[in-house]
Amino acid sequence: MPPKRVMTAFVGLPVLALLIFFSDSFVFFLALLVTALIGQNEFYHLQESDGFRLQKFHGLLMGALLLSGFYTGNGAWVSGVLVLFVLLAMVFRTFSGREVGQAVREISVTCFGLFYVPYLFGYLLLLRGLEDGRAWIFFLFLTVWAGDTGAYYIGTRYGKRKLFPKVSPKKTLEGSAGGLFCSLMAGGLGKFFFFSPEGLVTMALLGTGLGLIGQVGDLAESILKRSSGLKDSGVLFPGHGGVLDRFDSILFAAPALYYLLQSGIG
Repeated sequence: MPPKRVMTAFVGLPVLALLIFFSDSFVFFLALLVTALIGQNEFYHLQESDGFRLQKFHGLLMGALLLSGFYTGNGAWVSGVLVLFVLLAMVFRTFSGREVGQAVREISVTCFGLFYVPYLFGYLLLLRGLEDGRAWIFFLFLTVWAGDTGAYYIGTRYGKRKLFPKVSPKKTLEGSAGGLFCSLMAGGLGKFFFFSPEGLVTMALLGTGLGLIGQVGDLAESILKRSSGLKDSGVLFPGHGGVLDRFDSILFAAPALYYLLQSGIG
């Protein structure tokens, strides 16, 4: 019987490919909206503790409005939601009647959850709106997740030297290097299958760069989990954990790819 991790990928990857290539923009938006809000709720769950309460409903509502702004391409709407969110978070906390000792931290963490999850997920909507946007999104997932998979299996088999033991005790230098090699190969394959054959080396290097940024995103989420004392952000994906566990790398790499494409690279 294959491990849960493999079985989840076996089922999930075809679904992801169908959403990327064959769904219309609204269906893609709805799928992304649900995923982002689950991830945002996971983030709030990681941070909450006894005596420390976040404005979860307010945060999730604003997260939905924020992604709606990305979907419509209305930059003024996105900016307005962010401003309104910060102001309302402070107003609600002021009139909550609760003790003020944790007020700044509660407001800050609530606001950070909006930026960390829905805002960064919004870049997938921006990527889809570009020329060849569907292919670029698939290229993003291909290179980043190939790096994740390579780092996991190569690190498990050959890893000896710890990468950042205080942040993620199981990650190794060997696993990181193996992950980057897998992202390099995936970048070349992505270029070969989805784009014109020119610039193969550049695309392979782009895949490597996205893999590296994805590893940083993975380490960043590890900090959040270790600070809360939890191993995974959730249980939505058997063998992988929650939305944040599966998409932490994508959250960092998607904005990077978008701005690189806007600057003419790729």
